Amino acid sequence: METGESRFALSIVLIGCFFALLMTFYMNPSFTSYSVKDIGYHGFVLEPNELKVLEIEKSEKTVLELDVESENYISIFVETEDCKYWVENTDTDNKVLESVTVIEDGIYRFGDPSTKTKGSIDVYNSEELCLIFYNTEIDKNNYVNVKIKETDKNKWKIVG
Repeated sequence: METGESRFALSIVLIGCFFALLMTFYMNPSFTSYSVKDIGYHGFVLEPNELKVLEIEKSEKTVLELDVESENYISIFVETEDCKYWVENTDTDNKVLESVTVIEDGIYRFGDPSTKTKGSIDVYNSEELCLIFYNTEIDKNNYVNVKIKETDKNKWKIVG
């Protein structure tokens, strides 16, 4: 049988735990270890040797995660500076920040600073970029579905 004193002590302990939890969130409002934000879902058809450019806005200091489903092989390129040239199909510098080539289905991460490349760090720090999807098949249409998420917000500290 519980006494009044033990109930009082239990109440004080529970209130103390509640306030400690509140203070944790108050003192550190970004108390999340792994945040994910859906950016969008896109489905499209690529004709042979065709490009599709998706202009993306994301939060600064986040990694892009693409869940790709494709019937045939595609390549994906990421660019931040000259997206308008890719949209107009007039890109002349033949450079991209990151890429994956000759892929079908899978999950791919862009802008992951753990790869320690300048391109991935530029993508991580950017807020606007474009994803360029290229149908590598010579004689087949390609049906592509891609779900885009941003993740790892402010997880990495870039030094130097």
